[in-house]
Amino acid sequence: MLSLFAFVILQPRVDVQKNVVYREIAGEKLMCDIYRPTTPGRKKAVAVFHGGAWVAGQRQDMAPLCEKIASEGMVAITFQYRLAPKHKWPSMREDALAAIQWIRANEGKYDLDVRQIGALGASAGAHLAMLTGYLPTAPGKYSSRTQAIINFFGPTDMAVDYPASVDALYFLVLGKKRADAAQEIFEASPVKFVDRGDAPTYTMHGKMDQVVPFKQAERLQEALAGARIDRKFHPIDNIGHELPVTNAEVVQSINESMLWLKKYLRVR
Repeated sequence: MLSLFAFVILQPRVDVQKNVVYREIAGEKLMCDIYRPTTPGRKKAVAVFHGGAWVAGQRQDMAPLCEKIASEGMVAITFQYRLAPKHKWPSMREDALAAIQWIRANEGKYDLDVRQIGALGASAGAHLAMLTGYLPTAPGKYSSRTQAIINFFGPTDMAVDYPASVDALYFLVLGKKRADAAQEIFEASPVKFVDRGDAPTYTMHGKMDQVVPFKQAERLQEALAGARIDRKFHPIDNIGHELPVTNAEVVQSINESMLWLKKYLRVR
């Protein structure tokens, strides 16, 4: 789904700390990898979530984007989250929100400035990133809300646009037939939670996407506009469900997304 692996850029050296446990639940240890620029001082943090339709993928898939974020002076943290069919919804959402709380709880340990936190994801990971910016904070001592979102072709409204051919995926992730899962589908639809004061959102989506229909990005723009949330939409012709970095417009979009993060995280 993603062609991130060829993403090669000239950049300063990045320090990487791998296999850090951020959550233990039901006997399972969930891990993250931390990508930090070598320049001194406290840094803003960006949570990064991988794609894979909530049933596949791994945090390491996002390493090239994490290196890019770190080269721009921010700390990128790519998180593992529980996957279906072993774990049903809302396990993935709970892990994403817990990841943001973990960042805030560990600001001193990792020398972070957590007044603003960003979230970036691709596909299913973008879906989770959006929820961190639109949902009310999860219970706990620390807020699970983020203040800047990068959405690379993420699902936004699970109730519409998807054909019957993906019914099996709904069952795998939700544990119910689509026809019986109205409440779960609502809770898994970021557009349903967009409200005034939510995180400014940058969206890139290929017009030929056959996995997450392009209309999903348009629905998000309508919701963000209705709530008067800052937004930027970069549709790209002739690409599908991917980030082909051989495409100059995709590279332009990635660079735009970095500027978006730096603006709303107040990176100096």
